Amino acid sequence: MPIINKLFATYRAKGFEISSGLNPCHMDNDAAAPFTCLFKDGVPYTNGLGIALQEIYFLECLFDGYQPKKIFLIGNSFGWSTIAIGLLNREAQVVALDSGGDPKSIEGLEMTNDIGRELGLNVKAVKGISPTDVEEVVFKELGGEIDFCFIDGLHTNEQIVLDHDAVQPFLNEDGVILFHDAISCGMEPGIANIAKKTSGKIDYLQATSSGMAILHSGTNKQIEATLATFSYDDKLLDTMRQKNRQEKHRHLYRWKRSLDKRTKALTGLFSSKA
Repeated sequence: MPIINKLFATYRAKGFEISSGLNPCHMDNDAAAPFTCLFKDGVPYTNGLGIALQEIYFLECLFDGYQPKKIFLIGNSFGWSTIAIGLLNREAQVVALDSGGDPKSIEGLEMTNDIGRELGLNVKAVKGISPTDVEEVVFKELGGEIDFCFIDGLHTNEQIVLDHDAVQPFLNEDGVILFHDAISCGMEPGIANIAKKTSGKIDYLQATSSGMAILHSGTNKQIEATLATFSYDDKLLDTMRQKNRQEKHRHLYRWKRSLDKRTKALTGLFSSKA
């Protein structure tokens, strides 16, 4: 069920203006344009950015047939992802962990819990640090089990490995871990290190705005169908890059073709005179 309108309306009711899903080409090539920013009085209110509109759509597709019961998030800020996931999984327990270190993030934790109660969601945001507090929170709030984990905390190669290692012991056999900003923040080395530690399958979701990565068992057909929609093989990506380069430099290519033709014509002319 689509939840985008509900999500926007919920935050607008809290007094926020919302920017999300904008095309970078229309915003002076701003790479942050697709992601979610909350404003008050025309000024950005949060330090970080929430997941993009297209990534919410990805979650809608993912959870259309796949319904995890115990969900854990690392990183909460103002709860944009937490509430979105809660709306898409109303029967699940959803727990988000946030260090509270960013400006206003404590307010964000409180607001997330308020929104969860107002919408009748089983959502809880708690203050804590990964990996230190993961075990305690997962046992206390989720009974020591995780079906789905969304990692969107500190975006470094070292930290995502620590986050993965902290949640992996509690991940159920068919559990899924989704990593935000994997490509955008250059975390492929960290993902590669995680791949060495697990028997699961890792896919990159190039059709998500941040280039998410996902760790899964590879046995759930409903998950596989969504991943096939949002991921591409390297050969096709290389073809697209080449096409984009040619389109970007089409005037140069046209000039080069014209020059080649003239050079051949002149070469033929001088050859005939000789």
